[in-house]
Amino acid sequence: MLKKITERIYLLEHERKTDRPSLGLIVGEKGSMVVDSGNSPKHAGEFLQAAEKVTKGPIKYLGITHHHWDHIVGMEKMNIPSVGSRKTQSRLKDMGNWKWDDASLEKQKKDGVFNDFVINAIKGEMKEEERKDFRVAPMDIIFEGKLTFDLGNITSVMLEMDGPHTEDTTLIYVPERKVLFLGDSIYGSRKNGKFGYDREKLFMLIEAIRSLDVAYYIVSHESILDQKEMEEFFGELERASKAAGAETSAKEGEK
Repeated sequence: MLKKITERIYLLEHERKTDRPSLGLIVGEKGSMVVDSGNSPKHAGEFLQAAEKVTKGPIKYLGITHHHWDHIVGMEKMNIPSVGSRKTQSRLKDMGNWKWDDASLEKQKKDGVFNDFVINAIKGEMKEEERKDFRVAPMDIIFEGKLTFDLGNITSVMLEMDGPHTEDTTLIYVPERKVLFLGDSIYGSRKNGKFGYDREKLFMLIEAIRSLDVAYYIVSHESILDQKEMEEFFGELERASKAAGAETSAKEGEK
């Protein structure tokens, strides 16, 4: 069931057990946009079924926030024209060569791509038989910098960033409703087996987010945050980063 954030903005909330991220829906008079495709065909299908009850027209676009598996595996099932940054497209083309059977997942673990939590999540969402022929496909529409969609009495603005989580970060902003989809952008990343934040990228991202007029912040694996809660989160990150120097630890378990 979709949760209504504001008029025309809905969310299928995240689930920790199998690492399902939140999936967003921006409903316009001329068409709608989905934010991220989910971590499995099943996840994507459940979202589409729920979306049918609130959309006013066709779902025209699927906006992708970054290349990580749990945000892109549902693309084929959704079968909606997908949109993302050129950097994300490059990563998806590389991922197109990946195999997803159990043996291949174990190899990804040895190579440091996936950890046990991620592998268990993938197996929990998709049986091996489903994964044997699965391949990641490239996106349909590519942009650099900024791309705006007029959905009919509401707009969706895709903003390319270089964040501390991935270099192919895209934020999706709905100015009329003051809603910002952040994907995983405010999380850190893993380097040499350790989780941390790139201080410079973190501060630049926070500055960019603060420049937008936002009332509701949607982080893919968190509850909906209001402005006060987001500022408290930023404050904690800034204080920890300044105390630690060049890098500060992130929560283990984030990809």
